[in-house]
Amino acid sequence: MNLNDNKAFLLIETRVGRAKEAISALKQLEGVKSADTVTGSYDVIAVLEGESLAAIGDLVTSKINPIPSYTLYFQVCYHHLPRLD
Repeated sequence: MNLNDNKAFLLIETRVGRAKEAISALKQLEGVKSADTVTGSYDVIAVLEGESLAAIGDLVTSKINPIPSYTLYFQVCYHHLPRLD
């Protein structure tokens, strides 16, 4: 299975003025493929990839949760299933 087969999109609400700090910290982590500022309800969107959804969950809980720049995040997971035809 390729790393690209499992993705999560992390929507992050940062503390006021801390979006750039959050992006910088996220981009240093293995498994974070991109992190960018957005407008709307959230301040940052990050794309995570891993060998499994469990690996992505471990990345979030062990490496991303400790980052102090944000107050809230919402994770959307995508799992690529093989075609059956």
